[in-house]
Amino acid sequence: EEALAAKAEHPTAVPIAGGTDVMVEINFDHRRPEYLLDLNRIGELSEWEVGQESVRLGASVPYSSIMEHLRAELPGLALASHTVASP
Repeated sequence: EEALAAKAEHPTAVPIAGGTDVMVEINFDHRRPEYLLDLNRIGELSEWEVGQESVRLGASVPYSSIMEHLRAELPGLALASHTVASP
C-alpha cells in the first residue's frame, strides 16, 4: 500500500528492486529518472514457493537464491537464472 501511495504521488517514479535493468540503463545514461521507488523492503517480493505444478517467484528473489535453493528441483530455471544477470 505504501509503494502504491508513493507511486501515486510520483507517477514518473521508476520502481527498483534488484536494480539489474534500471541500474544498467542509468549507468549507461539511457535513463535519468527523477525518482526511484525502492521496493526492497516489501518482503513478499523476496519469497518463492514451489507447488505440485507451479512455481511462484517474487520479483525481488535474487538470481543467486534461485540457483542455490531451486537447483535440485528446477535445474532448467537455475541454469537460466545463471545466464540472465549478475547475482
